[in-house]
Amino acid sequence: RLEAERRQKPSPLRAQVTKLEAEVEKLSAEAAELEARLADPALYTPAARPDLDALLARQADVRRRLATAEEGWLDAQERLERAQATG
Repeated sequence: RLEAERRQKPSPLRAQVTKLEAEVEKLSAEAAELEARLADPALYTPAARPDLDALLARQADVRRRLATAEEGWLDAQERLERAQATG
């Protein structure tokens, strides 16, 4: 019975995994939105250069944050799996 209660109680590690999963999903959606906006040929005109530069900078930032979040999620997921395996 105590074992069942322990499994049902959310652990800080499980909460971290869940938080990072949500962050990865959010950043993935933002990256996809930026990709779609960058596909607009109108962005590649001289008049739209400031908008293009801003979108490219945002895309670089989102990609960096997404890579960090994915790395954190993988690490936390592995630690959670090890903790569950050792009981």
